Amino acid sequence: MPVTLYFFGDEDAFRAYVPKTQRENESLGGYYLDGLDRAVMVMSQQGDLQEDQRMVFHEYAHHFMEAAEEDLPLWYDEGLADMFSSLEERSGYLLLGQVPSERIGALENMRLMPVEKLFSVDRESDVYRGKKGNLELFYAQSWLLVHFGFLGQTEVPRENLSQFMDIARSRAFAKSPEKRRALCQKAFGFDYDELDRRLRHYLDEGLFSCIRLPIPQIADSKTYAMRVVPREEIRMRLAELEARVNQTERATLVLRDAAEREPKEARYAEILGTLALYDKQVGAAVEHWNRAIAAGSKNPVIYDQLVRIEASSCFRQCYDPEFRLPNQKTQNLRKLLHQSIRMAPEQSVAYKILAWVEAAANIPFAANVNLVQSKYAKFSDDENTLLALATIRYRYKDETTALELLDRIDQLDPDQSTQRDVKLLRTKIKGGEPRQVRSSEPAPTPSVVPGGS
Repeated sequence: MPVTLYFFGDEDAFRAYVPKTQRENESLGGYYLDGLDRAVMVMSQQGDLQEDQRMVFHEYAHHFMEAAEEDLPLWYDEGLADMFSSLEERSGYLLLGQVPSERIGALENMRLMPVEKLFSVDRESDVYRGKKGNLELFYAQSWLLVHFGFLGQTEVPRENLSQFMDIARSRAFAKSPEKRRALCQKAFGFDYDELDRRLRHYLDEGLFSCIRLPIPQIADSKTYAMRVVPREEIRMRLAELEARVNQTERATLVLRDAAEREPKEARYAEILGTLALYDKQVGAAVEHWNRAIAAGSKNPVIYDQLVRIEASSCFRQCYDPEFRLPNQKTQNLRKLLHQSIRMAPEQSVAYKILAWVEAAANIPFAANVNLVQSKYAKFSDDENTLLALATIRYRYKDETTALELLDRIDQLDPDQSTQRDVKLLRTKIKGGEPRQVRSSEPAPTPSVVPGGS
């Protein structure tokens, strides 16, 4: 996903572009906002170069997590961003893990919240949107727990710490408070109360380890394009930011006028499509994004959004392994998906949707199925995509592999809806129910799908 960084040298100017939900947060110095077509990092000058750099590193860490398709709990996301914010280049290496001074100050002056409460905080929580002190403690304790988990030298075995940090990234960890408690007990071998005690001891002891990392090979600074930005372009970028953050009518009108004056500027059509979808105007969003593509947009996220809209209109709400897509719909989806994959081959979203397209196609393309399977590691714990692959195997009477995939889904502790879908397909396989293809078009004889790579 593309990202634009806004850096304000004036606090009052920055405050004009703060989300309405964060207006009362006086300590807010920057934020990251992911959108449907691009992300933005917005920050104000913090006082000195080191603080400004820390803010940039913090917000960029959020963008990396988004680009890596990591859907982390809020404490994990903020704690990790804070840990990377103190990354420092030394002579011949990078140093990771230094203590942000303001975090230690907050931790020493406040009582730690129970980890059970920390785990439950989300962007709508009073802790996150409420009093300044509560938010400072949340950030500081999030950093402390992430540092404890990744770099802590404690009596807790490193293997247990690593297991906990892996589990905390999983979707299972987010399912319920009871599930979180059980997974935490499984990883550490002790309960929340003991974790609270160990975390407090880690803070009091004050032995925070750092690690050295090699300096990566990056392009020379001279290779980066730099230019003076005209005032009109600045005005348009600020209108875009205002529209993204608070969806004001004023900013939207400015962007619409610009799109009419400059129809070959794809970026205007991209943001207008996003605003239309925010307003639940699906048809208008599709129209804007198709204009962006016609104007030469190279933004892979636009193709992903169009695919999602097209797919949502094609697939039924209830799972049916006998459902078949109309041929024209299948061709449209395949075209959009391959365009998206060409632009961003390391993503996972397009491959997951492609799995369902082939599961419901009248004639699945073996090359597409193998392409999805070649990226299996990206979604080996994604129960929805595994169900699509199991459906494909069922269609080609490879019942052994289909059942193996269904067993894999069972191991992931799926939700009730997925459990019903798995049961339905397993019953069809084991019960030998007749296969009745349901489609608006006749189903031709399927081709053979070779084994996945």
